Amino acid sequence: MAKAIKWYIKLQIKWGQATPAPPVWPALGQHWVAIPEFTKRFNDETKDRMWLQLPVLITVYEDRTFDFVVKQPPAGFLIKTKLNLKAWSKVAQKDKVGHITFQQLKEIAEHDKRIKVISNVRNFGHIRSPYYGLLQCTGDAVIAMVADLQDPPEMIPKYIEEWEKGHALVLGIKTQSKENPLMFLVRKLFYSIIKKISNEE
Repeated sequence: MAKAIKWYIKLQIKWGQATPAPPVWPALGQHWVAIPEFTKRFNDETKDRMWLQLPVLITVYEDRTFDFVVKQPPAGFLIKTKLNLKAWSKVAQKDKVGHITFQQLKEIAEHDKRIKVISNVRNFGHIRSPYYGLLQCTGDAVIAMVADLQDPPEMIPKYIEEWEKGHALVLGIKTQSKENPLMFLVRKLFYSIIKKISNEE
């Protein structure tokens, strides 16, 4: 029989360094959770997690026992931490705040299996390079976005929603742009041609 859940607690704790001090004590103490047991279990599980500040979700039961799940931070957080950045660039591709090496990316990927780092032997261009990346992907769906955030990440839930309706391919189309008007017109013409010859809306 499943235990009755009393509370969920979310914390951010540095790998292998949980102590009875804040934020652990205030969060767990009010629910009478055995803090020494939690800190020992957390530190044992995360001692090899590099330099990460790890999100942890703690489930507290009515009998004061607990379970916890250590989450993986977002990839952007890993890069920011690796480079000791205090803040991201406010203007993408214009204000440079750091430079990450291929070796640093490999170190991140070694500790986070969600991340794959690909190094081409030469520049294959903006078409074939992403295609090769797609060939390395696993899972039910892939979302391809350029790293300079010209594609707004807030559109991802909408893409997933359309994909779940049964569409094999979901494509985002710009309805307005600050780019060169002639370039925008050419792009608009391209999408109109694709729409005419495609079976998909």
